[in-house]
Amino acid sequence: MSSLKGRFAIPGISGRVLMIILCAMLLVHIIVFLYFSQKNKSVELRVNHEIITQQVMHVIETILQAPIGKRKQVVEAIDIPSMKVSLDEKPQFKPQLTSSTLWPILVALRKQRQHLQLSLQLDKDDWLNLYATVVPTSWTLQIVLLALELIVATSLLFFVWSINRFSMPLREFMQVAERVGVDLNSPPVKVSGPSVVRDTAHAMNQMQKRIQDLIRDRTQMLAAMSHDLRTPITRLRLRAQFIEDIEQREKNIADLNEMEVMIKETLDFAREDHGMKAKVKLDFASLLEAICHDYSDMGMQVEFMGCDERMLILGRSMALKRAFTNIINNALKYAGHARVILSRDKETIKILIEDDGPGIPEDELEKVLAPFYRGEKSRSRYTGGTGLGLAVTRDTILAHQGFIKLENREEGGLRVIVALRIKD
Repeated sequence: MSSLKGRFAIPGISGRVLMIILCAMLLVHIIVFLYFSQKNKSVELRVNHEIITQQVMHVIETILQAPIGKRKQVVEAIDIPSMKVSLDEKPQFKPQLTSSTLWPILVALRKQRQHLQLSLQLDKDDWLNLYATVVPTSWTLQIVLLALELIVATSLLFFVWSINRFSMPLREFMQVAERVGVDLNSPPVKVSGPSVVRDTAHAMNQMQKRIQDLIRDRTQMLAAMSHDLRTPITRLRLRAQFIEDIEQREKNIADLNEMEVMIKETLDFAREDHGMKAKVKLDFASLLEAICHDYSDMGMQVEFMGCDERMLILGRSMALKRAFTNIINNALKYAGHARVILSRDKETIKILIEDDGPGIPEDELEKVLAPFYRGEKSRSRYTGGTGLGLAVTRDTILAHQGFIKLENREEGGLRVIVALRIKD
């Protein structure tokens, strides 16, 4: 069974891998930005710390060298934005130094990080209180780098959006093309997206409609032919009753019956190929069990092995009944009995129809599913049929998004494997 994958792609790269690559690139950019910013900030703080320390030392030295009576005027004249200096009667900060030697002052300042503060005793009642802040000055560079990262992130998002804008309609084209291949009445493509995508969607919908009209006209033509041919066939069958030669009469009637079967099967094949009826939710387990019980009631050897649980699918009951009737009829025709085994997993129903007949040559297992193909040995035209039964079955299973396969059993006989998707 084919499955549809909800993803977009560019040549050779799936959408998921592309998203991972883009996210990885963005993450690397952010990490590099944060690392560079932190590293730059650390270096800048060290440089600025040294500059501010030198400024503090210069201020202290200037105040110490000023005459005692003019120290207050010198302090008031200091105008440095990141530094506050005052002369007070009491100390306000720690460390509190009583010696005006510059080396201890320098050591005390270098032990501090972003905030430099100290109280230095100048005289008995004069304390120099000094507070300075070490701040980074390269905010412009940080803002430029941040803007660059935002541009990169926005570009990546726009790139993903652009791909998605074109890939989403293309993905829907793929899904509709797969659906139309098995069901011409599937919903058309949604017309959306850029103008070129809308034009393509409109063209595809027009193509689907033309194919539907062509198949409908063909089916109507075959139905009319079938209706017109049945009347002369019935007349010929009545006239054949008047043939005195019993052997010739039976041969003519057999030929007429075969013609009627061929007309019916050809019409069924055309109708199933068109798939006119809408699908509904139905219990497939009950449907298949009823088919097998009908055969058993008619005295035919059809064994059903399944479970009692409901198995809901979306399908056409008459088409499915005709498909599995064809498979069981083949088993009864060539082996005299059939075993029908029904099982399921989480999403799939699996049906096995087995017999102990002569089987089919390995090189013909695929060919017998084609229209009008009949085997040259046991499954030949002398056993009846037109070669359309399995073709109708195949088209029905595919129209229900299913899977059918034929294989020879090791112990002898044929096994038909059918899988259908469960409807939630």
